[in-house]
Amino acid sequence: MYAGKSQPVPIPSVGDHGKLLIQKNGYIYYVTESHWDKEKKRTVDNRVGIGKIDPDHPGMMFPGKAFTQFFGKSAPNDEAGELFERYSSERRKEAGKLDISLSYGSFAALVRVAELTGLLKALQFAMPRLWKEVFALSAHAVLAKCSTAQHFPTWAFRNWCGLANPPTDSTISRIYSEHAHATGVYEVFFELFRKEFHSIFPDSHERAVAFDSTNQVTESAGQKKAQRGKSKSGEKLPIVNTAMYVDEITGISLWYEHFDGNVLDKSQTPYTVKKARQLGFEKLFLMMDRGYYSEENARTLSQLSLSFGLMVPETVSIVSGLIAEWKDAIRLKEERYIPFEDVYGVQTTTKLSSGDEYYTYVFFDERTAHNEYVAIRTRLNYFMSEASKRVRYSEKMKEFYAKRGIIVTKNSRDEQTGQNFTLEVDSQMLQQAVEEAGFFVILSNRLMTAGEMISIARKRDCAEKAFKDLKSHFGLSRTYTHTDETYSGKMFTAFVALVLLQSFRWFERQQMRTKSSDTVTTLLGELAKYTIFMKKDGSFTPVYAMNKKQKSLFEALNLTEAQIEENVRQMTIGRW
Repeated sequence: MYAGKSQPVPIPSVGDHGKLLIQKNGYIYYVTESHWDKEKKRTVDNRVGIGKIDPDHPGMMFPGKAFTQFFGKSAPNDEAGELFERYSSERRKEAGKLDISLSYGSFAALVRVAELTGLLKALQFAMPRLWKEVFALSAHAVLAKCSTAQHFPTWAFRNWCGLANPPTDSTISRIYSEHAHATGVYEVFFELFRKEFHSIFPDSHERAVAFDSTNQVTESAGQKKAQRGKSKSGEKLPIVNTAMYVDEITGISLWYEHFDGNVLDKSQTPYTVKKARQLGFEKLFLMMDRGYYSEENARTLSQLSLSFGLMVPETVSIVSGLIAEWKDAIRLKEERYIPFEDVYGVQTTTKLSSGDEYYTYVFFDERTAHNEYVAIRTRLNYFMSEASKRVRYSEKMKEFYAKRGIIVTKNSRDEQTGQNFTLEVDSQMLQQAVEEAGFFVILSNRLMTAGEMISIARKRDCAEKAFKDLKSHFGLSRTYTHTDETYSGKMFTAFVALVLLQSFRWFERQQMRTKSSDTVTTLLGELAKYTIFMKKDGSFTPVYAMNKKQKSLFEALNLTEAQIEENVRQMTIGRW
C-alpha cells in the first residue's frame, strides 16, 4: 500500500536519534523496542516497516499497513500516543526530560580523568550538595566548547551530564551564586585538591609550577574587582585580573585567585603567594615571567622560603652588565651548549642594588637572535620612515626617536624638503642591540645547572596555554556576569572545566603524539559517538559496541569496554 494505493502523509516526528529509520532505498522503519545482544555485543532494534518516502514531496511519505497501528487515530488503548510520548524529542524536551538516546562516551572520559587527578574527590567533599551540578556545567564547557548558560539545557537534553533534571538557564546563575556564597568552600576545595593531586603524583609537591596571570574585560558595574587597568585585549573597559598556578609536568592547573584590575601583577604577587601558602603550597618552585620582576618580589619570595625563577626584563641594568660580561664566553661556544634545549647558557651570581645576592642564569638562543636581528632592522626602518615625514624639529621629537636608535640633529631649513633637521642611525645603540639579541637572564634563589633552569623556564608556557583555553575554548575573554557572587561561581566552574580539559590532554598525550591530526577536540568528538539508550524502566544500555579508536582512548584512562558497559547498565536516572 504505497504510491498509487495510498495518499501521502507527513513523516511523523518521532525524534532524530534512530527511532525512525529511513533507508537509502526510501523505506521507513519505526523502532518499537531495543535490546542488548550479548553475542553480537550491540543493541538490536525491533523495527516495523511503516511506509516509503514520497520522492516528489519532501517531508511526506506513503503509509503502509502498520502506519495506522502506531500513528493512526484508531490505535487500541492509545498505544500510539504513549509511544509517541516516549520517543518524541519535541515532547520530551517540553516536559523537561532527557532524550531517549544520549551521548555518553566523552562524559565518561571526563569523569575518569577527574578521578585520576583527585579533582572529583575534592569537589564531592567541598560541595556535597552541588558538586553534580558544578561538574555537569564544567563538562558542558569542555564538550560544547561553550560556557554560556543559555546553551546548556539544549546540550544536556542530548548529552548525558549526570543529572536527571538538568538546570534551566534561569537557574544556573543561582547555582553559581549559591556555592560562591558558602563560606570557605573554595579554600576547602583547593586544599583538598592539592592534597589529592600530590598523593597521586608524589613528586609534584616539590616540582616547578608556572605562575602567571591574565585579565578579562567586563561591562558589568556590579563586580567590585572590575577596575580600570591594562587590558590584554586592548579594550578600554574595566578588567578583572586572575593569577594561576599550573603544574609544569602535566600542564594541570592547581590553584587560582582573582584580584582587582587596577593592581599590577608584580605588586599583587607577594599577597597572592602568601594566600597559596596558607592552602599548603609550600615546597614548589615558582617560575615567573618578566612582568613579575622586582627586587621586592625576589626578597619577599626568599623570606617566605619559596624557591623561584624570575625572568628579568631587558630594561633592568643588571641584564646589560651580565650580557657584556658573558656574551663572548657563551655565544656559540660548544662548552656552553645545552643540546636538549638548543641554547647556550651559564650559571653565575649577581648582587642587586638592594645588596641581596642571587643566582643568575645567562642564556643565548641563536634562533631568537636571528628573529631579533630582523625585528631590530624592521623597527628601525619603520621609525626612520616615520621621522622623515616630519617637517619641524622639536626637543620632544628628538627625545622620542633617540630611544628608537635615531639621532635627530637640528640645522637650517632645507629649501626643497622644508625640513630643519637631519636623521642619522645611532650606530652605537644599534650595535649594542644586535650584540644583546638572543640573550636573556633568569634570577633565582635556587642553585642548579643552567640546563636544569632552562628546562623549567621553557615549560612555563603551560600557564599561557591554560589562559588560552579559558578564553578561547570556553569563550571567557569577556565576562557577562553582573555580581561578584555569580562571577566567582562561574569562574570556579570554568576552573573545574579547565582541569578536566588539561587532565584529558595529559592522559591522552601519547595518542596525540602518535597522530598529529588528533587533538583534544577530535578525540572527545570520537568518544561522543559512544551513545546509550534509555529503557522504559529508566535504566540504560549501550547502543553500539565500541570501535577500535574509542577502546584505545579509554584504555589510556585504564578503562575497558566491559567496565564501561557495566557502568552504563548499573546507571539509572538520578545516579551515576
